[in-house]
Amino acid sequence: PSWPRYGGRGIAVCDRWRSSFANFYADMGPRPENHSIERINNDGPYSPENCRWATRADQMRNLSTTAFVELCGTKVPRVDVARAIGVDAVTFYQRLRRKGLRYAIMLGPSPHAERTPYCAPALRALIDRFLSEPSRSGRSSERPSPEAPRG
Repeated sequence: PSWPRYGGRGIAVCDRWRSSFANFYADMGPRPENHSIERINNDGPYSPENCRWATRADQMRNLSTTAFVELCGTKVPRVDVARAIGVDAVTFYQRLRRKGLRYAIMLGPSPHAERTPYCAPALRALIDRFLSEPSRSGRSSERPSPEAPRG
């Protein structure tokens, strides 16, 4: 079942690592606690220049199915923006489809939200910068293309 997702896409392990675990260990070092190997480019090989140690949370944001929004020229996982404003991913997606990104962010958390918004300072700064820029069309903008909701 994994062939279409890996070998069928041309994803392979580099010769250096395939020939020796010692080479892999020399390139990657010991595995940090709660980390596993991640390919930076999901379409690239397992190789020193395309792999890093990452937590499961980091890896969930680097899936080929991760949906992104663009804030001031920076691609950000949609789920991170939803979490930053204190709404679940589905609510954020519905707002995004209905009125666009600016509206989805400005509306903020639902009045009955159970979660406390969490936002890394860098993402908060990006959101604030995005909201301070004028809308390109004069109305809510950045509507996503129709697709199934993703995290």
